[in-house]
Order: sequence, then structure tokens, then C-alpha cells
Amino acid sequence: MTQLRAVIIIISIALLTFLSASSAFGKYHQVLIPDGSPQTIMTLGELGLPLDDAEFLKDVGISIPLNDAEIILLENRGISYRILQEDLEKYYEDICIKNLKIGVPPTDEDPVHMKYGSMGGFYTFQEIVADLDSMHLLYPDICTAKEIIGYGWDNNPIYMVKISDNAASYEGEPEGIFDALHHAREPGAYTALLYAMWYLLENYGTDPEATYLVDNRELYFVPVVNPDGLLYNQMTNPNGGGMWRKNRRNNGSSYGVDLNRNYTYQWGYDNQGSSPTPSSSTYRGPSAGSEPETQAMMNFIGEHNFATGMTIHTSAGKYLCAYGYANVPPEHYDVHMDYMAYASAQNGYSYGYCYQIMYASNGRTQDWQLHEHDIINVEPEVGGNGFWPPVNYIMPEARENLNCHLNQFWCAGGQVVFSSLEVVDGHLIPGESEELVVTVFNRGWGTSEALDFELTTSDPYVTLQTATSSAEPLVRRTTASNSATPFQADISPNCPIGHEAEFTVTIDQNGFIRAETISLIVGTPVVFFADDAESGLGNWTYSGGWGLDGDNPHGGNYSFSDSPGRDYYNNTTAVFTLAQPINLTNATQVWLDFWGRWDIESNWDFCQLEVSTNGSNWFPVSGLHTVPGNGQGVQPYGEPGWEGVQANWVNEFVDLDAFAGQPYLKFRFEFKSDGGVTGDGFFADDIQLLGFIDAGTPPDVAITLTPYGAPIQIPSSGGSFDFNIALTNNEPTSQNLDAWIMVTLPNGSPYGPVLGPVNLTLAGSSTLDRDRTQDVPGGAPSGIYSYTAYLGLYPTITWVEDSFDFEKLSSGDGSYIEEWMNSGESFDLTSEASVPDMPEDFGLLGAHPNPFNPSTVLSFQLQSASLVNLSVYDISGRLVMELIDGWRDVGVHEVTFDGFNLPSGMYFAKLQAENLKQTQKLLLLK
Repeated sequence: MTQLRAVIIIISIALLTFLSASSAFGKYHQVLIPDGSPQTIMTLGELGLPLDDAEFLKDVGISIPLNDAEIILLENRGISYRILQEDLEKYYEDICIKNLKIGVPPTDEDPVHMKYGSMGGFYTFQEIVADLDSMHLLYPDICTAKEIIGYGWDNNPIYMVKISDNAASYEGEPEGIFDALHHAREPGAYTALLYAMWYLLENYGTDPEATYLVDNRELYFVPVVNPDGLLYNQMTNPNGGGMWRKNRRNNGSSYGVDLNRNYTYQWGYDNQGSSPTPSSSTYRGPSAGSEPETQAMMNFIGEHNFATGMTIHTSAGKYLCAYGYANVPPEHYDVHMDYMAYASAQNGYSYGYCYQIMYASNGRTQDWQLHEHDIINVEPEVGGNGFWPPVNYIMPEARENLNCHLNQFWCAGGQVVFSSLEVVDGHLIPGESEELVVTVFNRGWGTSEALDFELTTSDPYVTLQTATSSAEPLVRRTTASNSATPFQADISPNCPIGHEAEFTVTIDQNGFIRAETISLIVGTPVVFFADDAESGLGNWTYSGGWGLDGDNPHGGNYSFSDSPGRDYYNNTTAVFTLAQPINLTNATQVWLDFWGRWDIESNWDFCQLEVSTNGSNWFPVSGLHTVPGNGQGVQPYGEPGWEGVQANWVNEFVDLDAFAGQPYLKFRFEFKSDGGVTGDGFFADDIQLLGFIDAGTPPDVAITLTPYGAPIQIPSSGGSFDFNIALTNNEPTSQNLDAWIMVTLPNGSPYGPVLGPVNLTLAGSSTLDRDRTQDVPGGAPSGIYSYTAYLGLYPTITWVEDSFDFEKLSSGDGSYIEEWMNSGESFDLTSEASVPDMPEDFGLLGAHPNPFNPSTVLSFQLQSASLVNLSVYDISGRLVMELIDGWRDVGVHEVTFDGFNLPSGMYFAKLQAENLKQTQKLLLLK
């Protein structure tokens, strides 16, 4: 009896010690901190609060689980807060008890052996161990028996299993490492891992992908890195809902080290990313790598050659990668973003490197794995519904991360995917034999096997000759193609222009078949508009920061960017709009083709492409790489746009067939950001509006250019000349048309348009003519220029044209002209911006009478005493008569023009005073 009493006393003392240590921090609460400023976040980090468990609510604040001791830290710093959930453990425990009563069965989508556990729907440690045993028992050839790779402080084992064909043997195949539960209160982490493991095992031999991965990879799984912490939560909250986070190191007056702050790379970098205080939730331990759990993981990883991995946490609904210790993007940034974007496509998680989108965090396993072993590790923050969510979230949260697992399984070795199908001479032409080149890309982080790829088609207008090719093993992130021996495709002469010919590229990677269907459009498309960013911003109107960026253009020296040379600002709207509308009246097919890349906060910020048929109403359009907005931040719900990170240039295609036939089309890029995370923004290069047209029969129209003062010679400093442009519609009905003027430089290169394009509807049997002035800059080269006016549908269809030549001299002085500028009488019903009106007290007041025979009186008004020239020219531009060439005082003046010796016809009176000019038409009728 005495002996039994002694044992009871010992157990009671141990239990009291356990409970006192457990209750030292008091209750856990869900707390809202309204001030979400960067300074407050930094302070929270300094206090050692678990920012990785916080939810940053836009325009609301920071929601974070804190215990009583941590709330006192807030109060001591004067940080205001509000309790959202008074007793978080009780709240979660109630959910867990309800979960056990509901007992929702897994769906047909889930692995058969994936069950709900007895701890609020999650497995206990013992149930995890039983699952590992079942995996080996059921699939002994492809799953090893569990192996102990280390122990926690309480001597609880850290188990590992390997999944591969011939699992018990080392075959030198690509390796990946996958772990969960560094933090003990995150049961969704090991649930997602076990889900992926069961998926591989159950689908081996029936599903081609699962079979390939098991046969060609060696995949290692550690479901519970922190067994002591998990068992502690089981002991305190057997039904579920335990909030213990750290391991169970005895610190004296407190327990535990945050295992994901204890890895050796950048351990203790600062006190924002981890805490030196033992009682803190983010205590980093007494020294780098001090904990047996982190030592076990580092030792195990060091014994292998892992290429990819995952370390799984909950519950922010994000994907993270290194680095977290400082605002430093990871090496192989594009690879990390590629893998996280792929995973995010299934579940819409935000993604980015840890410091950027969540918090400062040093001593992390991801940082260590990348820096020490070049491992591309993706960290899912599973869920978004709390640590112990309702049962209806448990399986879906695991399921929505399966694609992330599969991607990391693949990318431990080579994963060869289709990249492009190109026609060697540019386009498929009816009646021609064309050469086709297929390019494939190894997006994996390891070397692929040797592979075969084939091009096939069932298109009735296309006949393919032998179209198979092979490639040697591809090292990571490289391409292969059949460019040395292109495939031959014979295009039927009866193939319609604009026909979409469909091809299939099939890639055989060691027995795994991947197929991609691609369409190529037959015919040489018309280029309605093109801009490669090398000639400046003259084709655009822009606001909010858009400009030229010289860092990593797709081609040439520049690309267009919403924020050149910097990250975009918060709360920005930046718009980049095509300056002149495109006439698509005769277009039958239209698409926008450009190269793009972007770094935009996923789920919050957005860039959209919009089109307009009137310049006022804008419509968003979708491309190959756009995603629907989710209604958060600045993203309009359901509207297409670009978000996330696309680090490498991709070719974007936007179908605009719905706008074919429109006489007016503009497009614009609109970028918007909210007040949160920023990035590098959106980049576009080599923009082309392409399509096909039905030229039809051109209308009976004419355009006439008449220079004044021919021959025209411009001094080397620059100068100007005057001309008349007349547009004539000989059709009985009105015609919609474009007019524009181009300059051909002395070296033969086109420049312009220097006028227009002017879009107008010209009434039937009518003529519209305007007097204009063309400035020629001093910087233009000397030589003979051709000045050509066009009527048609800009820029693809020319119906008629007219031209004259002028000369730029290599000598001669005058007022220096800086740029090409065209001014004068404005056009009716056009989009052409007219020149500012002449001052009210300057100009020709008219000719009376007009028409006249044989003379008329010209009146003009001066705003100040000026040197005046008033001359008359005929329709060929020849000087007929100089009426005034001298000084005149301010006021109204009159002069008579006598045409007694002149033939009937059109004449032009031109008034010049200081830097002002005006022209008046005169009609002499005899």
C-alpha cells in the first residue's frame, strides 16, 4: 500500500509539473491587431510572436493566435488589439468533437486507405505510425518499412519511409525529400503528406503518371519531424485542438524550441525572424542546430542527393520558398516561381518567397536546404481554415495540394514538356512545303532520360512526312529540338487563308507519354500594328509610371513596363494605351501577339488587357496565360488578367476575332495594385496586332498632295513647308477611310506617320481638302525625301497614294526645329488632334468676294506690329504673286489680289507673321 501510494505521489508531482509548464502561458486566443503597418509587423517579430501563423487581412489588420503571456507583451508595447476568439483551444476542441460525431466519409476522389483520425478527424501519432506500417504491409516492393532517423528530447522516434520501385535498394534515381509537422499544432501538414503517399501507392501500376514516378524516382517521406510536440498536444487535448507549437526541450522555466528557426543557415540572423527568448513561440534555441530533430533532418539530407522537396505547414493558404531571413530572392528564382505557380493553378494559393509575402524568419529548413544543398523546396501553408478545421475541410485541403506533390516528385528528375512549334520561314502557305520545328523543355531540376517526340496531324489540308525525332538526356532547364532536321508539312493549295491547322506533339519520356495539341494559322497575316519598344513611346499614351525598361528585354534593348527599374508602388493605377485607333473594317480574323513576363502579387494585384471600339468603353479580354480575378484586392471578380510570377518571357496570344470588322479599335494594359506586397510588375515586348483581311474591291477615291513653294529646300537647322491635302470620294455613297502621311528618309527607310492616321467618313461625291504645315527637324539627315499621302485602312490596306519630294540641305541657318510636327486646318469627324486655334487677334479674316473675277480683297489682323508676308500660290505650289513682304502695325489690314492675267482655278493665300501661319483658299472663276 505504501509502495502504491509513493507511485501515485510521483505521478501526481510529474503531472503537476507538466500542467504548470503547460499553463504558464495561459489560454490561447485569436487576436486582431488593427495596425498592420510594417513597423508593427517588425515589432511583433521582435516580440517573438508567431507571424507565420498570422493572417494579414487587407485594410483590417493582423489576425494571430496568441497566449496570455504574448498578449501581455502587446500591452507592454502599447499595441492595441481585440480578442476575436476568447479560448482558442476550447474553440478548436468543440470543432474537433463535432468532427468526430459527423464522420464525413472520404469521397471517390480520395485514396481508399486515407481515413479520418480519432483526434478531431486527424491522426494521432500512433495512427500515423500504423499507416506507415500498413503502407509497407500492403505495398512491400515499393514502400520500405519505417526507419528511425532520430529522436526528440522525450525519446520519441522520427520515422522515415521511402517510396520507389525496388524500394529496399538504392538505384541512383533522382531523389526528393518531403516532410511535415515541424510545428506540432499543424495536423493538416502530415495529412497532406500521407494523402500524397497513399495516392502514389494505390495508383501504382494503373495510373501512368504514378507508375512512372515510382519507377523513376526515390522519394523519402518524414511525416512527423516533431513527435514530442504532437504527443504533447495529444496528451493535453486528446480530442484535438491542442495549440502547442514547438518541440519539448526543457529550457528551465519554459519548454520548447521552434524547430523551423533552428537550422544552421542564417540562424539568429536578427531578432525579427526568430527570438532569443526561451518562452517565445519563435525561440530559435541556444545554438544553431541545437535540437535533435533538426540534427536528424540535416544529417539525413546530407547523406543524400535531393533535388526537390517540400516542408509542409498550415494554415495560411500560400506557397512559400526561400529566403525568409531577409528580403533576398532565392537563387534560381524563376524555377521556384515556376513550381509554385504550377501548384497554385489548382487551388489559387498566393505564392512568393517567404520574406516577401509572409514574414521575416531565420533558421528555416527551406533556407538551409537551398543554400547548403541547392534543393528547390516548396512549402505549402495548407488550408486557410485554421489549425483544426471542420471535418469537411480536412480531405479537400489535402487533396488541393496533391498537384504540388506530384510536381515536386517529377522535378526531382527531368520533366520534359512541349515548348513550341514553329514554321521555319514564318507561316504555313497554301500550296507550299513547309519545315516545322518542335522544341521541348526539361522543366525539372534534374537530368531527364533520353526521349523521343513526334508530330502528327489529322488536318485534311496538311500532309506530314516522317515526323519523329530523338534527343539525348536533357540537363535541367534546357531545351531540345529537331531544328537540324525539320519536319516537312505539305499544305494543300486549296487550304483557306486563316484556316487553323491542328497538330499534336507527343513526347515519350521513358514510357510516359505526354501529348500537346497546337494550332497554326495558315497564311501570312497582315500586321495591323507592331511595336518592339525600340523607338520610344510615341505609339502610346500612358500614366502611372509606364515607360521603357532596359533590364532583360525579350529582344533588342528595351521592353515596356508599368514600373521601369523598380518595384511597382502600392495603390497604383498605371495605364498604357494605344495612341491611334486601328481600322479593322475589312478584317476577318484578328489577334494580339506579344511577349510578356510579370511579377505581381497573386490574389490581390492585377494587370489586364482591355479593348475599346470607341475610346470610352473598355472590355477586358483573355489570353493564354490570364486567370480570372477572384474579387480580392484590385482584382475584378471573374475578369481575366495576369498575376503571380512569370519570371521568363512567354508568348501571349489574345483572340480578338470578336472585334474584326470594327472601324475603330484601341487596346490598353491597365495595371493596378493595392496597399500590400509589391513586385517587379508587368513587362510587354514585341507587340503585334495581326490578322487576315478581305480586301474586296477598293472604293473609287483619290488623294492629292499639293506643295506650296516648290521646289522645297529645308536648311540644315530645320524648317517647314506648306501643302494642301485633298481627299476625294467619287462613289455615290459615303466611305469610311483612313488618311495618313509617311516620309521616306534619304536612306530609303520609312518614317511616320507624320500625319494621322486620320479616320473619317467622307460623303458621297465630295472632296475634303486642308492646308497643312510640315516641320522638318534639324536633326534629320540631309538628302532627298519622299513625302507620301495614303488613303485606305491604316496600316494594312492602301487604296491610293500621292507624293512629292523635298530636299534637306547640309547647310543653311534658321530657327532650329526640334521635331517632326504637322499642323494646320483640322479634319472634320476625325480622331486627329487639331492644332491650337490661332489667337483671336491674328489671322486672315477672309477674301471678299470669293469666288472672284478678276480680283478680291484679302483682310488680315495682327496682334502686334510684325514683319508680314502675304503671298499667293497656285495648285502646284508655285508662287504666283507676293502681295506683302514688310513691316505692318497692329490692327486690321486689307490688300487686293488681282487675277486679271491668271487662268481660272484654285489658288492659296498664305499669311506669315512671326511664328504664326495661316492659309486661305481662293477660287478664280472667269
